[in-house]
Amino acid sequence: MEILVITKKKKTMKEMKFKVGDIVKVKSLDWYNSNKTENGSVTVEGSFTFTNNMKKLCGKFFCIEKIDEVCISLKTQKDSVFHSWMLEDQVYELEEVDLSKEEVNVNDPKFFTRNLVPLWIEGKLILPIYKAVPAVTKFQPFQKVLVKDKESINDCFTVWSVDFYSYFDMERHRHRCLGGLWDHCIPYEGNEHLLGTRKEIQVTV
Repeated sequence: MEILVITKKKKTMKEMKFKVGDIVKVKSLDWYNSNKTENGSVTVEGSFTFTNNMKKLCGKFFCIEKIDEVCISLKTQKDSVFHSWMLEDQVYELEEVDLSKEEVNVNDPKFFTRNLVPLWIEGKLILPIYKAVPAVTKFQPFQKVLVKDKESINDCFTVWSVDFYSYFDMERHRHRCLGGLWDHCIPYEGNEHLLGTRKEIQVTV
């Protein structure tokens, strides 16, 4: 007689919802205070511990720099090891700040430099400035999209054109498609009427 044994495969960090380059937010101070033990630490899974020394990072935004089989490394936080349960489920993306319309507080954790370093860590204004906003539109590789640039010496690049999506380039803060890098990107489906026009619409990035 044969016996079939089914075991549940444990997810590795590389199979989790986050990926390198994502902007994420460490869970809140309220979460920490509600879950900490007498020694000031929070332990949810295995040997991973959110320590008392890490509470200063609660509510702060960071860029994921590395993901291995067991942990997440956040840019500028070399001394701390993170796990997905220490982070909010929401993924964020960076949007350039228009300083003529928005005031920037250096100590506000949602602001970043071009190099993906939080402004509060730099301690000074470094232009251009980006802010973390909830990621709304997600594209799949090879998805048909409409793209255009904000400004260009070549007028054809400011017209909505068809391209195929690749990924969001976090270093350049632009959409990488088969045809190149673009400032604006929207799904082709449902926006076919914009093809070949310069019509301005509200887009996430």
